[in-house]
Amino acid sequence: LAFMITGAGEVATPSPGSIFALMAVAPKGGLLPILFGVAVATAVSFVVAMPFVKKFAKTDDSEEKLSNAKLQMKDIKRGEKITQITFACDAGMGSSAMGANKLTRLLKAKNLDIKVNHCSVDDIPANAQIIICHRDLLQRVKLSGTKATCFSVTNLVNAPEYADVVELVERSQK
Repeated sequence: LAFMITGAGEVATPSPGSIFALMAVAPKGGLLPILFGVAVATAVSFVVAMPFVKKFAKTDDSEEKLSNAKLQMKDIKRGEKITQITFACDAGMGSSAMGANKLTRLLKAKNLDIKVNHCSVDDIPANAQIIICHRDLLQRVKLSGTKATCFSVTNLVNAPEYADVVELVERSQK
């Protein structure tokens, strides 16, 4: 509609469809109407898409997650000794195995004899006390019905959160 009102048009097909191709095939003196039409199309796309983006946007509930994690930490601090840590990933053989190996070495360096195993998210054992998983898998872990404390990390192989887990295990052993 904006192109019809301004009388804008191209002298050839703008292929591959980039803004530069569009500008390159604009007739002499017709660049401003073309750019005006593109700006109008951009604004219309934005206005039409905005309600959908707002409707389906995820809310940031990081404060709630943090308070839930603190409550779980208090439960562990008051409760029994930690004897088992489980790493969970999609298949249970790749990154979870490497993460379990890394945490085992960190625990052994502190002379802590804790069983660290790895499994698929779908095969989490019922007796798991602490579960470490990638942040993208946290919802699947929670849907598994486990009562274990869950730690989500961005990198199972080398996560700075492992130091917190080691400290938590040390405190539970006292």
